[in-house]
Amino acid sequence: MRRAVMIAGIGVAVLGAGLVALTHRTSAQGQGHSAAVPVGPEVVLHAAWGALGATVGRFDAQEGASEGPMSFAVYPDGELLVLDQVNFRLVRFGSSGTLLAETPIPANTFQELEIRDGGLVVLLDRLARRSLYVMTESGSPIREVGIEGTGIPEGGGVTAMLAQDDGIWLEFDHTSRVQLLDAGLQPSARREVRGRPYGPSAQLLAELDHQGGARVWLEDATSGNVLERTQVNAGHRIDRIIWLGTDQDGNVHGQFHLMDEDPIDPTQISFEQVLGLRFDSTLREIGRFTSPYVIRDLEQFRELRVMPDGTTYQMVFEDGGMSILRWRWTP
Repeated sequence: MRRAVMIAGIGVAVLGAGLVALTHRTSAQGQGHSAAVPVGPEVVLHAAWGALGATVGRFDAQEGASEGPMSFAVYPDGELLVLDQVNFRLVRFGSSGTLLAETPIPANTFQELEIRDGGLVVLLDRLARRSLYVMTESGSPIREVGIEGTGIPEGGGVTAMLAQDDGIWLEFDHTSRVQLLDAGLQPSARREVRGRPYGPSAQLLAELDHQGGARVWLEDATSGNVLERTQVNAGHRIDRIIWLGTDQDGNVHGQFHLMDEDPIDPTQISFEQVLGLRFDSTLREIGRFTSPYVIRDLEQFRELRVMPDGTTYQMVFEDGGMSILRWRWTP
């Protein structure tokens, strides 16, 4: 068997031998297909470091990891919900960046959140509570479900939380995803599936090729046969695959952390950037954007979020505070 890096920070998915490749492409913008042009980045929110009101907290550790807000989510109308776990709260901002609400949370160890219909929020704590915590937007607890069990032997191995139409899934060890909550956010049977979802009968996967590039492919969920695949070569070394997912039109969105070491002093970085790529359903590249913001001193669990229409948001940290950037695609 071969191991394949899948997604989330780096991500890993296990594939069996003997897969049949139906297509193979190299990602190169254009290729005669209709292009999607990114518009951005637009700064939709800036919040200074702080503890109250329209600020967000940071923790500067003497030992261990320093951290800023671990994650964020976006409402359909553009409002933003920031996981300000350092200050034991969620902070909701309007689409124009104004402060709308502050909601207390019971711990500062949550690392991820998802918004669900009916004014509910799901928080993930991988390391301390080792649970999914369901609450209302006003802070009332609904239920808490332990995450360890079938498919997730250890909470620290959870590498992503995936909100699907049928409920909440957790990715374990970048390898498989396990359903923990159903569509009504009730505890569900712990189904385990390989890869990331793509439509009703396919999975989306990716891997670093250990030569500076990456491969992205779709495989049949039943047979494991490769349906489409592409090679991503960025002109700089791809250090990790930040995220890979789809939008409502079947386009695939991948974000990659590019990093080159200085050829004279390998302890120094000579180039670093985020590359965002958009592929159509046959994995032909139809658009790209770049961002200079990469994870450095402050830890965060969620860097980027792709909305159903393909709009992409990035949460970035600077000396003066946190900003959230947005890229829209045209057409």
